[in-house]
Amino acid sequence: VVKASEISIKSAQRSLQQTSIYAPTSGVVTELNVSVGETIVGTATMLGSNLLTITNFDTLLFRADISESDIPRIALNDSASILLDAYPGKPIRAHVYQLPLSPKQGVDLSQTFEVVLVIDPSDIADLDRNQKLPLRPGMRGNASIFTEHVKNALCVPLQCVTVRPDEGGVIQE
Repeated sequence: VVKASEISIKSAQRSLQQTSIYAPTSGVVTELNVSVGETIVGTATMLGSNLLTITNFDTLLFRADISESDIPRIALNDSASILLDAYPGKPIRAHVYQLPLSPKQGVDLSQTFEVVLVIDPSDIADLDRNQKLPLRPGMRGNASIFTEHVKNALCVPLQCVTVRPDEGGVIQE
């Protein structure tokens, strides 16, 4: 039994010496899922384990769930504004980077489309000057995507808009 264990250990050490792990991109490790000494899965026939998450802070993306009724009006490069829960009242500029071809189905059988927005890097510096990395993966917020722009449009509060019938009782637009 001892001899078999020694052979097993030598085999594992040989496999470890032949193992190389390379990052597919540069960035900062923001999540580590394994510790030294843990066994992970990864063979030619089986999908490997997620070892860690690397975040590239040069390109920050925000994933927004958009209802299927709104998706036809959205186009690539449409401008957007993101309000993060962590920074209320500080909108971040972005634009539509990627549009999905198919929806993702929710638990309640609703279908939403995951639109990817890329954040304007110049807005990040103004969020919190005390932190080197004010944005973190997994932060939540709301996005507004602007699908149409009108110059010199009259803007009034919604409470000021009303509809009244004329003398004949007819409501006209």
